[in-house]
Amino acid sequence: ELISKICVLMNKNPSDNIKLFKKESSNFKEIDKQWIDSSKLKSIGWSPKKTFDEGLKSTIDFYSKIGEVCY
Repeated sequence: ELISKICVLMNKNPSDNIKLFKKESSNFKEIDKQWIDSSKLKSIGWSPKKTFDEGLKSTIDFYSKIGEVCY
């Protein structure tokens, strides 16, 4: 879902740009599922300054500009 959202924000078609595969190696360790919970931060008064989508777009823009400078 996240990778699809990144593709859309980068004006890419997710079905053309996402290739799923399963790494067949016992040495490859990955967390099967991950969750982020900000409730503890919110309980001490923290609140986000941007929505997730806004932050993701800002991150894409930032790294896109770095890429332009490097090439």
